Amino acid sequence: MRCRVLYRNTMAPRNPVRIFIHALLLFPYFTWINAEGIYCFKCTITPPGSRSEEPNQLCSQFDESSRFRIYCPKSTLCAKRAFYLTLNNGTTITTVERGCAMQREHFQVYDTDKQQWQTKEKIVTTPYDERCFFDKAGETRYAPAEYCFCSYHFCNGSQSMKRLQTFSSVQLLLLVTICFMQF
Repeated sequence: MRCRVLYRNTMAPRNPVRIFIHALLLFPYFTWINAEGIYCFKCTITPPGSRSEEPNQLCSQFDESSRFRIYCPKSTLCAKRAFYLTLNNGTTITTVERGCAMQREHFQVYDTDKQQWQTKEKIVTTPYDERCFFDKAGETRYAPAEYCFCSYHFCNGSQSMKRLQTFSSVQLLLLVTICFMQF
């Protein structure tokens, strides 16, 4: 009867291609956000007002460059909102906004020492599911809105976050398959 060796010689050379594939597959999972703060892309439909000090980040000029990158200290999710307007001639116009997901909750607390109410703030870390969905309740009859939320750095920059979610699922499946093939 032959016994199968369940350990490997740690001094044996490793296949660099296999190590690279593992690193590539694991990279997105190391960039997921578990605490407050995330880096997202931000762009708006309209330019900021003339008195605003915010930079001009129009979505019509969006190119995933550094000028559209922001840090969201009060969020754990990035957001993307798309409006679809169908014209009378059948043409559909898509308008997109990107930014931080709104996760701040303000509430009042009575301070018995100072005998007054104070406004407190907390970050609600699970207000949205990581997915895309159409808002049927808030849509106008002309422009339905699609909302997408995701939890890793700069995840709201792709044209379709659905493809991004599918890609991440495929990556995880490949990783598990490769890991089990080694044993």
